[in-house]
Amino acid sequence: MRDVAVISFAQTEQKRRVEDLNEVEMLMPATQQVLSQVDMTIDDIGFTCSGSTDYLAGVGFSFVMTLDGVGPWPPIQESHVEMDGAFALYEAWVKLQLGEIDTALIYSYSKSSPGDLPMVLTRQLDPYTVAPLWPAGEPRPTIRTYTVRRFDAAAGELDVDFVLHEGHGPAAAWARDARPGVWVGVSEPGGRYAVDPEAEFHLVIGDESALPAVATVLDALPGGVPALAYLEVADPAEEQALPGEAKVSWVHRGSRPAGEPLTDAVRAAQLPGGRGQAWLAGESACVRDLRRHLLDDRKLDRRAVYATGYWRAR
Repeated sequence: MRDVAVISFAQTEQKRRVEDLNEVEMLMPATQQVLSQVDMTIDDIGFTCSGSTDYLAGVGFSFVMTLDGVGPWPPIQESHVEMDGAFALYEAWVKLQLGEIDTALIYSYSKSSPGDLPMVLTRQLDPYTVAPLWPAGEPRPTIRTYTVRRFDAAAGELDVDFVLHEGHGPAAAWARDARPGVWVGVSEPGGRYAVDPEAEFHLVIGDESALPAVATVLDALPGGVPALAYLEVADPAEEQALPGEAKVSWVHRGSRPAGEPLTDAVRAAQLPGGRGQAWLAGESACVRDLRRHLLDDRKLDRRAVYATGYWRAR
């Protein structure tokens, strides 16, 4: 067997969360350092191998972007393993033993996801069963996203509002049958909606199932910017006090099908001029129709419309 030596090593500072650097910017300082320590350049390297996992990164072929960190030109022998750096080192060691190469640069990196970290880590799927990762032998959980209305760390209390749509969905069924002592798992908060500070007006649309999230959104809107909220509930008794400065229009459903009164109200609304941002959630068919209306008829930018169906009635 050939003697193989590690002649240089470098590592970037480990941080819990990195939001201002991409994978290439994280990798380049380490690769430059490891080469400079032995007075070498990438031209002196016969083979490079990286270790990472697209599964955790949430992006297919994420390793390709890191080739810019080592320099893919002139063409070199390159490989990648969907595992950690130890396996990348082993592949290089095998090539060295076989005499295919005389030098190798091994690197590995980890950045959990380009997306929101808590959301990704709680929604990773087993690639074989396409279901949430869960301990072997235990029943897999049903995952739904809800907005926390109140959290008291000292008392160990967390309040979540449920709308009981009879016969609609596992979350409503769980809430209907919940009793003291029933287990429920809770993950860290997450979400991809962010208030656009450049928006010239804000539009918030929802039904009673979205009221907790609506309250969070309204509370986050900047003062001094026009904001309108159209909210559908069964009757005046379902109206709630909401934070913020938005002009709230309550739409009472009465005996009409869910979503129809809300759709009519939004279509008839007079919206402010300028570039707007919209947030809408509630009955899925209603949300789908109103999203299309905002994009096609109101000409809102697709990136400025956040729409989520919470439940289905039709």
